[in-house]
Amino acid sequence: VRIYYGTMRLGVNLKQVETGWIVARGDTIDVTLPKIGLLDRDFIDEARTKSFHESGTWTAADREALLRRAYQRMLQRGLTPQNLQNAEQNGNAQVRQVLQSMGFKEVKIHYQD
Repeated sequence: VRIYYGTMRLGVNLKQVETGWIVARGDTIDVTLPKIGLLDRDFIDEARTKSFHESGTWTAADREALLRRAYQRMLQRGLTPQNLQNAEQNGNAQVRQVLQSMGFKEVKIHYQD
């Protein structure tokens, strides 16, 4: 039995913004951000992985198969519509706060499809 630990970080990857993603008109700013997604695909912390009952011999391929299975299960449990929606709401609040502190009264935030 092996237990894997990891931290999935969801958010906006600003490396994916397109030209013209931010447009200011007076005290209004219009922002178009990439879709919310997984920011780091290497989220499993193998140093914290624990083996509780191990007998016989395990090959590197066996361990790799267990790691891939844990990775897929973590993706299924972490990339839920609710988690993506929460990340979007948090992103909206943070972007809005930064832009309003720069003097923009109206902040319009959109996400690419």
